[in-house]
Amino acid sequence: MTMIVAHRGYSRHYPENTLLAFQKAIEAGCDGIELDVQMTKDGELVVLHDETLERTTNGQGLLQDQVADRVKILNAGKLFPQYGFVPVPLLAQCLELVQSSGIYAILELKNNVLPYVGMEEKVIALVRKYELTHRIILSSFHGPSLEKCRLMAPEIPTALLTRRILFRPGAFARRSGAAYLHVRHTVLTRGQIREVQATGVKVHVWTVNDPRRARMFLRSGVYGIITDDPENLVALRNAFR
Repeated sequence: MTMIVAHRGYSRHYPENTLLAFQKAIEAGCDGIELDVQMTKDGELVVLHDETLERTTNGQGLLQDQVADRVKILNAGKLFPQYGFVPVPLLAQCLELVQSSGIYAILELKNNVLPYVGMEEKVIALVRKYELTHRIILSSFHGPSLEKCRLMAPEIPTALLTRRILFRPGAFARRSGAAYLHVRHTVLTRGQIREVQATGVKVHVWTVNDPRRARMFLRSGVYGIITDDPENLVALRNAFR
């Protein structure tokens, strides 16, 4: 059965990367959530997609220039003002939710633009603290970071993110060393998905909101579909079965 993963939570209708969006995704029946990990100036792991604060919060500037106490008082509900104040969550809070819910989570380490020294160690320590090594996938566009994670925590699977068109996706997947390949949905055909999965590497495609595209991926047997609209995709998947 293809897994349905909520991209930054139920981000179509709720503020992305917030506990509200993750809880609503769980209520919608998703199998997993995807979230983005950044690090504050004082080394706290927080969940936010952008390196800068302006798009989704009422803050300004780079997140890495802010201390955690400052980030905690920012409103992450900027794009959905009807929900009032919605805080930027700590990664620890999100892992507590995962722990209690039974879903799995994809943690994207946002270290491909700005270097976050020590991020891998801190993330792995938290995953182990909450005893979630069997329900977490560590993903990144930055291959060396994933290699570091595999050396430190071989029990936690990794996923290489790519938006590139892959001409030999099976060979690319094998070389990655990752257990998963997370691919932009526009760059892989059904045949290429089968080629990758024949190597033992599982595929999540992102970000799929169009039902026609979703049906194609369901027919292809892709491992997981990452979507902004988990409620509709769960219903589509269940009807497809």
